[in-house]
Amino acid sequence: GFGGYRESGYGREGGKEGLYEYVKLTPQSANFSLQPSSKGTSAGLDRTHKLYVGGKQVRPDGGFSFPALGGEFALANRKDVRNAVEAADAAASGWASATGFLRSQILYYFAENLVAGRDAMISTLSAGGSNAPEQELEASVATILHYAAWADKYDGQVHQAPIRGLVYTRNEALGASAVFAPNAPGLAGFLGACLPLIAMGSPVVAIASEKAPLAAMELVRIIEASDIPSGVWNVLTGVHSELEGTIGDHLGLNAVWHFGSIEGGHRIQKASAGNLKQTWSAPEGTVDWLATPNKEFLRRATQVKNVWVPYGA
Repeated sequence: GFGGYRESGYGREGGKEGLYEYVKLTPQSANFSLQPSSKGTSAGLDRTHKLYVGGKQVRPDGGFSFPALGGEFALANRKDVRNAVEAADAAASGWASATGFLRSQILYYFAENLVAGRDAMISTLSAGGSNAPEQELEASVATILHYAAWADKYDGQVHQAPIRGLVYTRNEALGASAVFAPNAPGLAGFLGACLPLIAMGSPVVAIASEKAPLAAMELVRIIEASDIPSGVWNVLTGVHSELEGTIGDHLGLNAVWHFGSIEGGHRIQKASAGNLKQTWSAPEGTVDWLATPNKEFLRRATQVKNVWVPYGA
């Protein structure tokens, strides 16, 4: 199919890619709820979780926090978003140019570290409101392994064109992208929303679940220990409705995925029109994050480049 990059929008005409403009992801049944738990992850120690930006845990610019299931969490603002996007932009070139095999090995190592801390993560999931912590952890590990396996296999194709030529297709990374993770499940939803982009070579600014961000913030410790380059995975916490406009307006982002309210998705799409970002909004409850990931995520996580090569008679 024919299409452009940013200057003329991301729409495609003709070919397989053009058909995708007229289809939607089939909604799945997602029966997952948050159940407040009296269990904690520490022995009576008050703790406010920080943000994770550029490979470091940092305090929020405003110095504010907000309550959610599992404790107090840093309240990110516009400057925190700016810092996270700058870190993602700085990492974009190196991460996209890394081989798919290298990205896959890093993700496999990430899965190993998550499994090694299995008991602690199950406790965290319980404290964060998960109603099926063991099932959610197993689904989370399976999701990591799924995208680790695809990291070096979701490549291009060669098509025979009817004009005495060949068409080479290449799946390229989108560049720095933002993801609004679903409220539940806190861990499986967070990983399922972020990993397609990361596996395909795009750094991510992830906004964790607003209601239950505990699992995502505890996961930061595992991210730090898993050889993931600084800036590739940045994690913010805060009120989604306050960050949607800032994320959508930011000119340093190439794509925004939103898995939350319908109204929030509309705000993202409207704000993103300024620099023609790619946007994808799937209302909460339409994706089963505990099931095998849909291949639609991989397609959305890449930009197809078609190279037409004519030849003589």
